[in-house]
Amino acid sequence: MNDPQRITTRIHPAASQDGPPKSVETPSHEPHLVALMSVSSGMVGACLTAIGLIGIVKSLNRAENLVDDSLAIATLFFTTAALLSFVGMRTRIGRSWRHLVLTLDIVFCLGMLLTFLAALLLTWVVI
Repeated sequence: MNDPQRITTRIHPAASQDGPPKSVETPSHEPHLVALMSVSSGMVGACLTAIGLIGIVKSLNRAENLVDDSLAIATLFFTTAALLSFVGMRTRIGRSWRHLVLTLDIVFCLGMLLTFLAALLLTWVVI
């Protein structure tokens, strides 16, 4: 039912008055794009909060700087994923660029990997 490769039928806007409306079948990735945008936006907030908290308790330690840097880069990945999801939903790029969902998944996973590495550093090196 929630198959990301589900085919939706849309009435082509160029269908004229001569004959029945013509339909175009396109894959619908909109639920996936909405989910990625909302989760990515939340992760941006989580990363920025963590950076702020680390800054409060920070002493001059190289590991803490690495955690900050990892979270800052993860924030960039999550922001990129959120923006690409939004663009994919609001423009024709989402329908014409076949690799949009794969690119979004990779960008999101890179952000999650950096967040995971920052959590490991924060847990075992800093504290």
